[in-house]
Amino acid sequence: MLGHTIEEIATHKAGIMKTFAPVVTVPQPPQAMAVLVKQSQLVNCPLYVVPPLQAYLNSCAGDTRLKFGIPGPHQDYNVSMALQLTRIWRSFREGHEQPFYTSTEGRADSSYRSGLPSSMLAAGAVTEPERLGIEECSWPGRCQIVRRDDMVFYLDGAHTPLSIQYTSQWFDEILQSYVDLDLRSVYKVLVFHCTYERSAVDLLAQFQNLNFDLALFCPPVAFPDAETSADVTNYMVSVGGRMKKCLQNRCAWLKLIEERRSAAGESTSGQNIPPLSSVVACVSDAVSYIELLKKQVNTNAPESPPAKMHVLVTGSLHLVGSFLQVLNWQSQE
Repeated sequence: MLGHTIEEIATHKAGIMKTFAPVVTVPQPPQAMAVLVKQSQLVNCPLYVVPPLQAYLNSCAGDTRLKFGIPGPHQDYNVSMALQLTRIWRSFREGHEQPFYTSTEGRADSSYRSGLPSSMLAAGAVTEPERLGIEECSWPGRCQIVRRDDMVFYLDGAHTPLSIQYTSQWFDEILQSYVDLDLRSVYKVLVFHCTYERSAVDLLAQFQNLNFDLALFCPPVAFPDAETSADVTNYMVSVGGRMKKCLQNRCAWLKLIEERRSAAGESTSGQNIPPLSSVVACVSDAVSYIELLKKQVNTNAPESPPAKMHVLVTGSLHLVGSFLQVLNWQSQE
């Protein structure tokens, strides 16, 4: 945890600032921006804000559409940030004079030292190499799709209410875009984990309209009683603590379903049982559980189309990393 308030988190983030090294940020809440400005003044670090994506598009002639390799409207400022950072880096590499420096001592623009928005960097047209980079950009564990037989895994390490909302929209839009998909054969599965400092209710509420057939709550551990990569291991939480959190997450899920059904006037007892949910010990067990469910569905309904398991894995970057390990995914780079 970097802190419990915006100011505390911004203070930790600002620790990266160094004298004369330009720092680029996206628009921030006033509390966060005040911390960044103060720290930039303290260490004599030039601080700049990237423009909105529309500013680039306004500078482009002809087709102004940009296709993102990583989907989602929340990527607009990420793309702007990437454009500015690559331009600054290229400028350094080519030995060009930096447009964000003054002519003396490489100090930051004095207008920004007062916190004024006049520090916003210029947009300019997006070049063809930049456009290609945006389109081909990928980030393992972020809006990533991995196929395995009749199962499709949608992996996204979102772990805040807003990012989870975007993940939910992305998953739903992908399913709706499959024009040749027989919805009768689709089984939607949620695999979820979040840490203690996150509110499971706030995160899981974003999935209530997706009507999952199964929800699994799984710690971010690849295999049972096996050493795993340090990259996907959270050493701050014990095994017992992780399992306890999984049980709490499942209780939060069932409570949300009960509240939703009650609000809709549906019975919450008798034959109107909630969708299947369970806690599993590790990611490999979760994959086995889903494979077993697929076989059972196909056995019980031999006349129906074969079941297609569409699995959304989210809530924790550690969980997503463990899934990539179990699925034996390898980067193509």
